[in-house]
Amino acid sequence: MLKNRRGQWLLAGVIIAALIVTTLPAVTPVSAATAVVGRFYATCSTFSVDLAVNGTGDDGGGLDKFRYQITDGNNKKLYLEDATRPVNNTQGRVVVGVAYDADGVVDGPPTKNPIRLTIIDLNNAGAIVGTLFTASYDAECLPASGTATFHGNFQPPARFHAQINVTTPLLLTPGGAQINNLVAEAGKDFIAVYKSADSQYISIFVGSSNLPWIATGAATVDIANLPVQPTRIETVTVVPIATPFPVVIGTATPIPGGVLPPTNVSAYVRVRLRLRQQPSTLALILLTIPARTYVPVYGRDFSGVFIKVGYNGLIGWVAVSYTRLSGATLSQLPIVQ
Repeated sequence: MLKNRRGQWLLAGVIIAALIVTTLPAVTPVSAATAVVGRFYATCSTFSVDLAVNGTGDDGGGLDKFRYQITDGNNKKLYLEDATRPVNNTQGRVVVGVAYDADGVVDGPPTKNPIRLTIIDLNNAGAIVGTLFTASYDAECLPASGTATFHGNFQPPARFHAQINVTTPLLLTPGGAQINNLVAEAGKDFIAVYKSADSQYISIFVGSSNLPWIATGAATVDIANLPVQPTRIETVTVVPIATPFPVVIGTATPIPGGVLPPTNVSAYVRVRLRLRQQPSTLALILLTIPARTYVPVYGRDFSGVFIKVGYNGLIGWVAVSYTRLSGATLSQLPIVQ
């Protein structure tokens, strides 16, 4: 955001207002979307951004197409996400600590500063029309370029607070290892940023751009309204579950007759994805699901990293970050064994 305090709060207010009230008064349509980035931060594995995009040109179905692209100083692609915005509609996004590989492609870490976020306008065929906004940051893990347009840590909006009730360890991931014996002391107040998919852990802002996790029971927090940590800049609009989920047992056993149980939720597999026997990258690979395939979803693991799906007569586990859910959010999925 802006360097001076007054400008910083002004732009923060604009972005937050866009998050709360996403539909603004109609504007005169033009040929391209418009965008603004209030703050951008990058490391060698994740990025954080505060931005708003306005849909103005109809690329079909009343939607304006655009793209988020993150590259390094050698123009190596780190992250790519195509999105749409309804015409005459402005929406803001604030995401913290999104992994570059969340776009479904493992590109490896950046090799040179600056890390550059570009918001690109697309036409109705998905071809590039032009650049809407560019922001850049010098990641501390690489030699500085000195040309970055944003500097300093990324502080998330103070929409939720966590009052620590009992001294508790700071964890690297939900339920993971403690970070260098660090703790959050009882009586302290922190900005709460995200919750885990099972609501058992929350991430808090501790004055740096890293977000450690603590057990939800160790703090007083508005857990019901606290958002689940996103895996992409844009969120997926879903339809509420109409009927209860079936609980499916038998991870690697073929379904008799190859007919998978019915379910109200599906996942769009964005890349070639391995179906595994258990929710672990070390588990046996049952088969590979082709890219651009829809598969039924039966639940998730405790951590929210893997979802249980069916394909070709088998039920197994895939990494949720390489899929797009339809019919439920990740937090709505039941935890299954």
